[in-house]
Amino acid sequence: MTTLIRSTSHGNDVSVIYIRSMDIYRKVSQSSLGKLRIVSEYEGTSWYEGQQKNLSNIKSYYSSDNYSRIDLCRIKGKHIDYNLPLTECESYLNQCIDHYINIWPKKSIVPCHGDLTLDNILFTNLTPIFFDWEHFYPQGEKWGFDIAYLIMSAAFFSSYSDRVLSSKDSLV
Repeated sequence: MTTLIRSTSHGNDVSVIYIRSMDIYRKVSQSSLGKLRIVSEYEGTSWYEGQQKNLSNIKSYYSSDNYSRIDLCRIKGKHIDYNLPLTECESYLNQCIDHYINIWPKKSIVPCHGDLTLDNILFTNLTPIFFDWEHFYPQGEKWGFDIAYLIMSAAFFSSYSDRVLSSKDSLV
């Protein structure tokens, strides 16, 4: 059975399907922009895996002039709703900060995930796993950029519909 997960959402021209028989997520595109996003996915995932031991998520990768595809192994873990108030996701954010400190090089400019939100993180028994590297920027940003983006997205995605941060969340 194959399930369509996403059809070119966020204007990135990448479709995502889950192939149950292979237990993989496949990202595909035929557009120039989508192919660039898949190349970024490949490069970012490869870079991230290189920073750790015992993580191998890429099953296969293929790119030609008019088609790109990456197959990623399914990671079993807990997905946290990015709309949760800060008071309910604070411990998960702290795990992500610790993970970032342990994984990223200690340099001024470091490779950047580019879209690190709770929606792009799975929590396993051992550690958070960052995924969805379509906006990877290997030339880098200042160290900590991704964590700042994560915290800002957690603070404001949850309050977006209210347009204000709750008084409890403002204390976190």
